Amino acid sequence: MITYVHHKTGKKVTKRPWTKHDLERLAELAAAGRTLEDMARELGRDSIGSIRSAMRFYRIEHHTAHPRRRWTPAEDSDLDQLGQQGLNAQQIAALMPGRNAKTVAWRRRALGLGRLQRQSVPFDLEDPEDL
Repeated sequence: MITYVHHKTGKKVTKRPWTKHDLERLAELAAAGRTLEDMARELGRDSIGSIRSAMRFYRIEHHTAHPRRRWTPAEDSDLDQLGQQGLNAQQIAALMPGRNAKTVAWRRRALGLGRLQRQSVPFDLEDPEDL
């Protein structure tokens, strides 16, 4: 175990160095597509940050069940057109396989297309069922 005092917080920190066996097991779990949380739990580590750091440092590739995909020009065009039609992020995501509402909203902002407008539901103040 390595123990030191954190330079900013002043708290005592104890870390367990990575053994050859730990790294071999980490590579096996990563190749099997296990999540970072699962790998941390199985290896007895308290954070996914330590798992990420070890994977970067020791160049261990991690292939998840849902790898990230780059946005295609066609998807970017669809985002613009569907947004102009008044669809919200959730509705657009439902039309785009592999995308969720958060990534749709993020991508629109990244492209400078602006935020999607929330759709207002028209109602009649005179009709008691609408109130």
